[in-house]
Amino acid sequence: MRLETIAKMGVAVATHRSLPEVLRSVVGGLAEHPEVALARVWMTGGAGDQFGLHLAASDGRSRVDDHRWIETAGSFAFMRIGDRKVGRVAEDRTPVLLGMEEGRTSWLRDPHWAEAEGIQCFAGHPLLFRDRVLGVLAVFSRQMLNDAQVRFLQILADQAATAIANANAFEENERLSRQLSVENDALRDRLDENTRWLASGVAHEVNSPLGAIVSSSGLLVQYADRLTKSPERIAEVGRSIERAARRIGDTVQRLSRFAELERCEFRSLSPEASLDSAVAMVDGSLLEGVTFTRSYAGLPAFRGHGRALNQAYLSVLTNALEAVGPGGHIELVTEYDPEWLRIAIVDDGCGLPQEHGDRLFELGFTTKTNRVGRGVGLALARHVVEQHGGSITIERRDDRTHVTLCLPNEGLPTDPLT
Repeated sequence: MRLETIAKMGVAVATHRSLPEVLRSVVGGLAEHPEVALARVWMTGGAGDQFGLHLAASDGRSRVDDHRWIETAGSFAFMRIGDRKVGRVAEDRTPVLLGMEEGRTSWLRDPHWAEAEGIQCFAGHPLLFRDRVLGVLAVFSRQMLNDAQVRFLQILADQAATAIANANAFEENERLSRQLSVENDALRDRLDENTRWLASGVAHEVNSPLGAIVSSSGLLVQYADRLTKSPERIAEVGRSIERAARRIGDTVQRLSRFAELERCEFRSLSPEASLDSAVAMVDGSLLEGVTFTRSYAGLPAFRGHGRALNQAYLSVLTNALEAVGPGGHIELVTEYDPEWLRIAIVDDGCGLPQEHGDRLFELGFTTKTNRVGRGVGLALARHVVEQHGGSITIERRDDRTHVTLCLPNEGLPTDPLT
């Protein structure tokens, strides 16, 4: 093997970003050398009994029948750490060079294959990155390797290990980027949905008193002459208009408080006031026939991201309202301890599919019951709470469903969403 060619291979390997490309570049580049019969890379992985070395890349060509050895299945596809020469390289973390001199073939599983292919030596190098064994690079050569070639193979193995680690990191970043994109899309969908619910709720709250104002005003116009002779009737109609106007004013005030929380970025918030504002802004049609009770502990102010937390509250509340339906009951409970602020939304609606466990919080997971809905709300709530250093749990107790949001007391010193 020419040293300058091995050096160029190291540079080429470093340019690849995907793991398959890195591995193909390593074994393919080595197999281009006429004296290399076979080059292979085993990667560590698996769990339990299947943890060990898995053949991930292979290249070489037989001089007997011109067959190209690119398969990764077969009897050499898996071996345990410490087994035979490749497994011992991974276990000892040191390179080995084994030759055929004086008929020494005990290290070969198939001496007849080695003789037919003219194998003169085996070189094995651990793929080490930050003291972690990523795999083993193995070369079967038809010429005995000299010291310089062995050293360059070690350099190539080190470069390959770094390229493998970088490829794994790049693929993980790509996976996280895709996941973040999905979560952002889901968040936007949920925000749009909550906006529709908000608009529907405001319309419901404002239309009713507006109808009362229009009706009462019509009475004043239609029966002005008669009403002037009945001060009591005029006072009654006036009070009706006043009540309707106050109701509109209360709705606008609640909307303003909610909008203020939506606009804020990272600040001191009252968890209980935020929860009440979220309740006030839920779709009015979902609130019909549902009773609320509150058991508040008087939680201290919490430093957090108001907009995101409001979406979390709305998501859990909407999930509970869809579960209870008309005639249902929801209890809002807060508890305080020196470390955590606990906010529980408890409903007496339909039960939970317990067999799904934590999958209820998976983005996109849904069942045929209304409780899990579109598979977005609970996932969004957990995402927001965990970004604030907290946790969210869901359980069924005493024929009621308890969704509990735990937030660290005093909140976070910096914005978790920036």
